[in-house]
Amino acid sequence: MIRVLSLSFTFAMLAMPVAIGAGVIDTATLTCKELVTSSHNDMVAMDAAIYDALKGDPKFSSFSRAELTNAEDRACAKHPDAKVIDALRADN
Repeated sequence: MIRVLSLSFTFAMLAMPVAIGAGVIDTATLTCKELVTSSHNDMVAMDAAIYDALKGDPKFSSFSRAELTNAEDRACAKHPDAKVIDALRADN
């Protein structure tokens, strides 16, 4: 029983930095530079937040998450100093 509890605690502690590292993502102010220079885990969280923020937008509602991530990459390559959502709207 103690071994199970210690393993559970260890896994919870390992997962915590990922949750804390991502924090609350403000998609309205997220820049391409922040997206490109973030860690992989943070980038995945940012992609998910942007997908959720744009799923009601008629221009992006038909995009799958993978398609939107690819569109982000293309848009941020063209507009590296822009906010991600502004770069997406300018590019699509």
